[in-house]
Amino acid sequence: MKPTDGGGDQTFRVGRVECRRIPDGVVEYTSEELFLDVSPDAFRAAGIGATGTLVYSPLLIRTAGPVVLVDAGAGPELAKEWGLPAGHTVDALAAAGVSPGDIDIVAVSHGHPDHVGGLSVSAGAERVPTFPRARIVISRREWEFFTGPDGLAYDADDVEVFRTRLEPSREAGLLDIADPGEEIAPGVRFIPAPGHTPGHCGVEITSEGERAVYVGDAMLHPVAVTHPEWMSSSDYDHALTQATRRELLRLAAADGRRWIAYHFNSTGHVQAADGGYRFAPD
Repeated sequence: MKPTDGGGDQTFRVGRVECRRIPDGVVEYTSEELFLDVSPDAFRAAGIGATGTLVYSPLLIRTAGPVVLVDAGAGPELAKEWGLPAGHTVDALAAAGVSPGDIDIVAVSHGHPDHVGGLSVSAGAERVPTFPRARIVISRREWEFFTGPDGLAYDADDVEVFRTRLEPSREAGLLDIADPGEEIAPGVRFIPAPGHTPGHCGVEITSEGERAVYVGDAMLHPVAVTHPEWMSSSDYDHALTQATRRELLRLAAADGRRWIAYHFNSTGHVQAADGGYRFAPD
């Protein structure tokens, strides 16, 4: 991975709910890191060069009640350790007029470090929650995976980040385990999107007949909308990832819901095209 600079936020509404993408950072990846076993000719045909940039973008959701942050970014400590131009979620929130204490709920799509690294920070010899009063919500399957032996066998380094970042909230009694389909806040609920990790979840937002879906890392790059069969090395279960992608795409094309992905440069909409789908950015 090669770091690069950039980023930007994007504000939109879903009915009465205001949403804002929060720029945590931008990282440059080689095409081989983005997709496995894809030929250079196929990359060129899809408009992908030797490298591609992925944004890191948590989502801020202002409901009529709780203020929800979906994912927490890499966090400054992890970004520094890895040499990434990321970990800027708290600063980006401040630029939007939001302090860590304003966040009521952090919904975690899955346990990878670039999504949970920002959940806690070092304070002397201890770690403390970054969002001091926020309830951290994560799916039951994801919690069990990253705290059990299967997670250690999968990636011990990722598990270490997961456990150290979530432990302060758990110790403070601020960790909630949820199942797909459960409402996180009024009009905001987890939806199942497994495959990238075993308990990966998306977040669906509905208000006044409008709908949007945050798909997390179900897709890492817009080209995967057209090529849902293209897998990344970070996709845990390839067959399940593909099945999840196809169902998310089918639903998005059918009802026109706004599409939000953690690593896409923009929100947009999925459109049926040539027997498959294409992504139309906003």
